[in-house]
Amino acid sequence: MENKEYVFVYGTLKFGYSNSGFLINSEIIGRATTNNLFTLYEHGLPYLTQKATHQVKGEVYKVSYKTMLHLDMLEGHPDLYERQMISVTLENNKKVKAWCYFYKHPTRENFILTKGEYKENNYGIKF
Repeated sequence: MENKEYVFVYGTLKFGYSNSGFLINSEIIGRATTNNLFTLYEHGLPYLTQKATHQVKGEVYKVSYKTMLHLDMLEGHPDLYERQMISVTLENNKKVKAWCYFYKHPTRENFILTKGEYKENNYGIKF
């Protein structure tokens, strides 16, 4: 049996969003919120940094090693984004450790999503 790990997604990998197809063979565990504070930005695409400003809302999936490799390629790990383990709380209040992708480059403060959540419609356009 293949070992699987949790991944926390906060942007275009969320269910029904433009990159959700990368997770089609993965088990959705549920909606979750980060336990620590981070900063979520949006400038064409969403990205997360280690700067502590808000809890971030997203989803947790149980993924295979193969899927994790595909996500690493999509996110440009380790050059563009870096995958790190974080703690999140699921809607049922269960705390889990999950991998999360953090953007590694300088950011502009005017692109912060102050509510800690990225949304797009089914056509890949945020609202």
